[in-house]
Amino acid sequence: ERLLREYKAWRRGLLAVHFEAPVRRVHWHILKPAGDSWQELVRYFENLSRNTGRRYDLDRLRSIHDFKPDEIFIGLAAFEGYVVFVFRSLDTAVLDCPEVGNALYIMEAKKWTFLSQMSKTELLKYHREEVRRIVHYSWWLSDLKYLLSQRSPQ
Repeated sequence: ERLLREYKAWRRGLLAVHFEAPVRRVHWHILKPAGDSWQELVRYFENLSRNTGRRYDLDRLRSIHDFKPDEIFIGLAAFEGYVVFVFRSLDTAVLDCPEVGNALYIMEAKKWTFLSQMSKTELLKYHREEVRRIVHYSWWLSDLKYLLSQRSPQ
């Protein structure tokens, strides 16, 4: 009941959540399907997992957060959807959903607001050149590190 109450307050903008990097809300579902700190986001997913039975891999979000994003965004699906990590100096946005079974998407930071409004199918069919998809196999983090290292600071 507390979680539902806090979620409703958060949706109305009455619950402040502060992260190390600024978190902003966008008014669309990020890659729609065809608190007080970074730890609050982690706790939210842990509670959501217990309450919904969904499986979340929070280490994925922690690993991306360790790269020190400049901004973090969540969409209309709130914490249950994709989280966007923006690295301004690399002109890169990394979109990931910690729910098991979702992939990670990398795109230019200046294009993520446009591209993330599409479905995953549309994104991969019509914008394959602009988006890199990483499936969460055991080497996904190495792939992400490599791709970020190839992006030169602006």
